[in-house]
Amino acid sequence: MDVGQRSIWEQQRVDLSNVDIIAQGLDLDERVARILVQRGILTLQEAQRFLCPAIDHLHDPLLLPDAEIAIDRLLVAVERRERIAIHGDYDVDGVTATVLIRRVLDLIGADVFHYIPHRLTDGYGLQTSGIDRLHEEGATVVVTVDCGVRSLAAAKRARELNIDLIVTDHHEPGDVLPNALGVINPKRKDSNYPCRDLSGAGIAFKVAQGICIKLGHPVWVPGLIKIAAIGTMADVVSLQGENRAIAKLGLDALTAGRHTSGLKALLEVSKLDGKRVTSEDVGFRLAPRLNAAGRLSSAELAAQVLVSTESSSMQTCTALARELDDLNTQRRELEREGTKSVYESLDGSERPCYVVWSTEWHLSLIHI
Repeated sequence: MDVGQRSIWEQQRVDLSNVDIIAQGLDLDERVARILVQRGILTLQEAQRFLCPAIDHLHDPLLLPDAEIAIDRLLVAVERRERIAIHGDYDVDGVTATVLIRRVLDLIGADVFHYIPHRLTDGYGLQTSGIDRLHEEGATVVVTVDCGVRSLAAAKRARELNIDLIVTDHHEPGDVLPNALGVINPKRKDSNYPCRDLSGAGIAFKVAQGICIKLGHPVWVPGLIKIAAIGTMADVVSLQGENRAIAKLGLDALTAGRHTSGLKALLEVSKLDGKRVTSEDVGFRLAPRLNAAGRLSSAELAAQVLVSTESSSMQTCTALARELDDLNTQRRELEREGTKSVYESLDGSERPCYVVWSTEWHLSLIHI
């Protein structure tokens, strides 16, 4: 159609035989089947997987590049009682990814701790200073989540300190990968993993899933997938293929319970406990509360809520969740005040571009 002229909508043509097969095979209304075909879902199996994701639809974690190397090294570290550090990130994707690796290593008795950089004082991503800090705390194995694929200097520093570095990251790699023991990223040029668009939490979940499979604990996977779902939906990755399965199965698990004390407290403060949890609830209730910690305080607060287990005091977890809720309220108010000051600074004239500034805006909220 020509811009500025009357719009002409043309119905996308589809193979009606595919529509009939899907409609009849799944007992669907023909219009629903047509929409699926228009979205590129052409077979009965693809439609079944799209509409009804199941645990057995998840891909083999060992298909990820370097996954087996990394998992085997972690299991050796657990057996030898080596100290394992998880280097996280301060957004929801990074926090949930941190918690996923931490949770599964805790379950198998690892000597493990985590470190999440502070947004305003430590900067973004894996830094040489972060490696030095983890080395000082006795780590011989460091696992990054949601960061590290471009941190060449930090990887070099880890080598100098005889630290085995395992990078798990979903960001686009550079021309050169870090010199690490393993770099788990489905976007690597040599990767044949079926789902390229996993979030940081999604990749951490696959590592955790791989550990569960290797040790014969598949029953742990449903409890992990709901944390992965929060990170996946909060990071707004494409909800197709395995991401869709993680999101759907995770939402089902968030709705059904049973939850750890920390997650239960977070659901309660978000007014979701006992209710059907939707993707909208994750995007507008759970994720903002978890994100508020990394913006106005420390993301460690969000991690502590999610890493709390059944044995944790419900009273303590409720206090932590309420602190997240208070921070989110502060975040909304600061955003409102900042937006109001922007409009008040404009002179009312129409210009092609405005540049506004203030020393009073909170640094972590400017881009919002």
